[in-house]
Amino acid sequence: MKKKILIMTASIGSGHIKAAEALEEELASLPEVEATRVDFMERRVSKFNWLLKRLYLIMLGLVPNIYDRFFHLAGGSSGGYLSRQLFALLMYGTMQRILRRYTPDAVICTHPFPEGAAAIAKRRGGKFLLTAVLTDYSLHQIWLYPQVDIYFTATASMTAELNEQGFRAHALGIPLKTKVFAHPLPKEKIRERLNIPSANQVILLMGGGLGLGGMEETMDELIALDLPLTILAVAGRNDELQERLNQMAARSQKQILVWGYTNRVSLLMQAADLIITKPGALTVSEAFAWGLPLVLHEPIPGPETENANYAVACGAALWLKKRENLTAELAALLKDASRLRQMKKAAQKVARPRAAEDIVKVILKSIVI
Repeated sequence: MKKKILIMTASIGSGHIKAAEALEEELASLPEVEATRVDFMERRVSKFNWLLKRLYLIMLGLVPNIYDRFFHLAGGSSGGYLSRQLFALLMYGTMQRILRRYTPDAVICTHPFPEGAAAIAKRRGGKFLLTAVLTDYSLHQIWLYPQVDIYFTATASMTAELNEQGFRAHALGIPLKTKVFAHPLPKEKIRERLNIPSANQVILLMGGGLGLGGMEETMDELIALDLPLTILAVAGRNDELQERLNQMAARSQKQILVWGYTNRVSLLMQAADLIITKPGALTVSEAFAWGLPLVLHEPIPGPETENANYAVACGAALWLKKRENLTAELAALLKDASRLRQMKKAAQKVARPRAAEDIVKVILKSIVI
């Protein structure tokens, strides 16, 4: 009899979805498992949840630190607890319908919204293993529900903090798609495929799934550098940004290659010498796995700030807190081969490319049918 596993995620930022996809890919390779992934905020799943997501994305464009404000609101105070419970109750009906449809033996949540609703279902008698995969490098109260059987975290310090509060937790890393690491291509082969001159340093420029983080301004700074560079720019789902970056590429003397939302990010990371990005946890984790030094800027206040702090503390990243320093600091870093090698080694030291496989093993051993 197959073990039925339901992966619950939320399309609020691409990291939660990517973590869920990595777990789904790992589970799909196992004949003894029947795995299903559901986007809790998708319109066909729940119009109410979808409207909440749309409202959040609109507010994020108007108030960039709304993420930070929400996380503080949902923190450890009594008001925070009540706000978390309210969100969970509002979404509980949708979760009930999903659980009745799939009757899972285990539920894996990569976002706190479905986790909260599943926790209520568990409290009301749900007979399934409830697990949560934390997709940042810091712990926040918004994730904490006593009904969760196992937490999976990115760092040992996060797990220690959870253990102190009485939760079962494992520090196994943030899940990435394992297959891409099984047979990596030589950097030279990838660059040859992309027609990148062998003498050029290659910079990967990203702004998350929404193309945030002032990518056009950063592109201007890179174009102005008097260095032989190839710039690989990923605009995400921001079509207007992609068009503007293409226009900049057409006017520039430098080689600039532009993508929108793409499944080739791992390939581009293998080709690059350096990545400039917002510190989304999945992007940081993947850069670690490829041993790619990071230059971080303009994090969304909240967990992204903590992700940046972690990457810098590990020695794998430079955080440019003032944009006016960008040109000078980038030029200095690109000319410092020794420092780039040290950052590469630091990234590889904390990498967890097999996190998805390790998480799945623990979950399967913990299911009682």
